[in-house]
Amino acid sequence: MSRIVPVYIDLESNKYAIKASEINENLKVYKLSVETASDTWVLSHEENTKDVLIKVYVNDEEITPQEVIINDALRITVTFNTPTVGELHVFLFNLDQSPAPTPTVTSNPTPTPTPTI
Repeated sequence: MSRIVPVYIDLESNKYAIKASEINENLKVYKLSVETASDTWVLSHEENTKDVLIKVYVNDEEITPQEVIINDALRITVTFNTPTVGELHVFLFNLDQSPAPTPTVTSNPTPTPTPTI
């Protein structure tokens, strides 16, 4: 199972694409269309991850929201200075969440010199 999925970006339009055949259980893509102007957008999902990439589009132009909050592993909140209509595209990466091994430190005893006669 590959942990890397290519995301193709059209440099002229700045739009992205992912081949459907390359999407697997490690990557989910959500699209939230907001048709009623709101200064707060909330996306709830069931992917149990905080590893996300967020893109916001208004009139087919990418914009930067005022704030993006990853509330927890199941919810993302995006806020704007003014009520906004547009689309929220969210890439959710289900990366391996197992903890890294804890490093252990072992002391090397200092050798005791043996006296020579």
